[in-house]
Amino acid sequence: MDKPIQLKKIEFEEQLVKLINESKLPAFVLRIPIEKILKQLENIEVQELTLAKKKYQKALEEEEKKKESEKNGAKQNRTPKV
Repeated sequence: MDKPIQLKKIEFEEQLVKLINESKLPAFVLRIPIEKILKQLENIEVQELTLAKKKYQKALEEEEKKKESEKNGAKQNRTPKV
């Protein structure tokens, strides 16, 4: 079974801090690569949000189409037969 996301996050933080400490590099040297990583994370987050928004919009459209088809189906059932 997968670990809860909060536990994964804590483990990741601990491993990252450990890696930074083990590198024994000064903070000013680590700042640039960490800033690059943060920028990449921002880009990924924007992509994830955009994808989630598209999926949400698609789900709304499909729900609207379903309602419309049900509405049209009900209208056809009410048409008098000759």
